[in-house]
Amino acid sequence: MIRIGACYDLGTGVPQNDWPAVAWYQKAAQKGNAAAQFNLAKMYESGRGVHRPDAATARDYSMRAAAAGSDEARRRLAHWPY
Repeated sequence: MIRIGACYDLGTGVPQNDWPAVAWYQKAAQKGNAAAQFNLAKMYESGRGVHRPDAATARDYSMRAAAAGSDEARRRLAHWPY
């Protein structure tokens, strides 16, 4: 699921499209995938693939990713707000 999300996020093999990227990342994040949770945090922070930027949701997903083992999320949270 995360790989499909990344394909849409980056436009690899499919046209780049943020909306399905978010949908696939959410499916993987619900299963506890730290990378998907962190990617969602970045999407919510920038407002890509969602209705508007949402710092609170971005922080929530960053915290979930950090709890699931993402060092990148831990580093990012250490400098919150960024």
